[in-house]
Amino acid sequence: MEKKEHSDDGKFVAGNCVEIWMSEGIVHVLYLDGAEITQEIKHEMHLIFLRITAEKKYPFLFSAEGSLWYTKEARDYASQIEPKQPFLAVAMFAPTLGYRLIAEFYGRFYKPLSPYEVFREKEEAMEWLNTFKGK
Repeated sequence: MEKKEHSDDGKFVAGNCVEIWMSEGIVHVLYLDGAEITQEIKHEMHLIFLRITAEKKYPFLFSAEGSLWYTKEARDYASQIEPKQPFLAVAMFAPTLGYRLIAEFYGRFYKPLSPYEVFREKEEAMEWLNTFKGK
């Protein structure tokens, strides 16, 4: 498993390809350009999610800087652990066609348990997530 890191700016890094932080009651997950998400990295992300949320449910915003790849094992693992994730709601900020296709495929095929929406505009995603704060 990759080493977990906590940077000076309050961001956690999983597998050197995902940055995770909390800001104003929303957990931000940024996949770095060229990220390849394996089952091990997905597990590491889950542990970071639990740590920064103190195992309470929060709205999550997922986005990507560029290209990313999820292995089949990582997608299956994400589906298996979803009931244990601290997701109050999940917004996928997907401004590019490629990322939007991945996000929409996940939503249709894996049928997330918490509210799940794909957005082209970050502001719209944040507005939607803010409606879940305090619930």
